[in-house]
Amino acid sequence: AACALLLATPGAPPPADRCATLPANATALTYTGEWGRTGNAIMSAAALLDAAIRSPAPTAVIVPDSFAALLPFLDAAAAMSRWVCAFPDRIAYANFTAHRPGLRLHERSAHYYYRQRRNQSLTGALVAELLERADEGLRRKVELFERGRLMGYPYVGVHLRHMEGGCEPRARRFRAQERMHVPPGAERWLTGPDWCRMSTRYVVAELRRLGIRWLGRNGSYMAEGQGPPHVVYLAHDGQLPRDVARLEEEIGVATAPSCAEGRKEDAASDMELRVQAKGMDMLMLFRAGAFIGNPCSSWSGMIAHARAHRARGADPRQNLLTAVGAAGKEGRGRR
Repeated sequence: AACALLLATPGAPPPADRCATLPANATALTYTGEWGRTGNAIMSAAALLDAAIRSPAPTAVIVPDSFAALLPFLDAAAAMSRWVCAFPDRIAYANFTAHRPGLRLHERSAHYYYRQRRNQSLTGALVAELLERADEGLRRKVELFERGRLMGYPYVGVHLRHMEGGCEPRARRFRAQERMHVPPGAERWLTGPDWCRMSTRYVVAELRRLGIRWLGRNGSYMAEGQGPPHVVYLAHDGQLPRDVARLEEEIGVATAPSCAEGRKEDAASDMELRVQAKGMDMLMLFRAGAFIGNPCSSWSGMIAHARAHRARGADPRQNLLTAVGAAGKEGRGRR
């Protein structure tokens, strides 16, 4: 099926040799339950990994069940094995401990790890590893979309994030705390709704600041600049359909396909479509030539840090997340 995901086999062995040298008296960390959605799950997993790395004693991690259920297209065990021994699930851990009975399991809640101080550098590195190891079917779908719908043009990723109505209050709070960096020349007009709804004037101003020509809806090149024209790709949370329609009409943005042609009207099918669209958005924003994020969203913050970690857009202007510490404690968001 067009929307099918390739999932890891439960109980598969750990993906790296780090576990082969794990002492019999080591500890394995994991968390139970869930707290929020995509952004929060990744931050909790990054904090779990950070705790294992900083532990003075040999420590492994078990990918939490809730993370694997929420983000089945990401191989967290393979990504985390860059730093520590990582088990893809509890079955793999149980199989391993059958021969290492001395291993200790230490569990906390997802909320506990979510509340820990952010290691933004590690979070960015982990997100980069996760996305570069994304499910093969998802990567093929993104590549086909880039060659087909985007016609092979380079593209700019824009993240529209409303946060169940919580974006604009957060933007006002950040602005009052002077945590917002306002682009030069925009001091008089740039407000919370410009970020939270990705106003046309804001997106156009940032594209012009980058010196990017972009391909409008009618096929004409918009704005001055040199180099090849770009397509503008919009990732969004589905909460602002009128703003999506406005950006399609006024800027000519492209959005991820819905896979609706094979859709069945049941909860399982709907969830599969949502997971697929989520994966498309994450990978597209990561691969984009430039990124215009929402400074109130931790999801945007993680993409910006991952891009910076992999030097995507070596020019700092190509990661336009206009907030200080957007992935930190005050930059929490749900996606």
